[in-house]
Amino acid sequence: MIDTGDATVQIEQLNHFFGDGENRKQVLFDINLELMPGQIVLLTGPSGSGKTTLLTLVGTLRQVQEGKLFALGREYQALSQADIVKARREIGFVFQAHNLFESLTALRNVLLALELGAYTKKQRRDLAKDILQRVGLG
Repeated sequence: MIDTGDATVQIEQLNHFFGDGENRKQVLFDINLELMPGQIVLLTGPSGSGKTTLLTLVGTLRQVQEGKLFALGREYQALSQADIVKARREIGFVFQAHNLFESLTALRNVLLALELGAYTKKQRRDLAKDILQRVGLG
């Protein structure tokens, strides 16, 4: 087992595949990575190179198939379904194709995302208004 030390994310010999049998295709090959708190990382590469697959593994949106992945002090392979839900509440994503609900106002879209957190209704509303104000949508 790897020593996670102070790393926020630590990955060792991570491989990932899509498909089964003769249609099985490997998309991540022996990934080794350590991210420290506050470190800014840019993940670049051509379409199909595995960027989104890697991020969805770190974000617990996919299960680790081969290798080790530790994030926020947790070994992902050992997480129960309840622990996966808890981990997802501590991880934030900004998707390149924003997934807003067109039928909702900007405020309702932000409120929907905040429902995952442990906020009261008033705290969610105040925080959502503050967030929108900061990005010029107040």
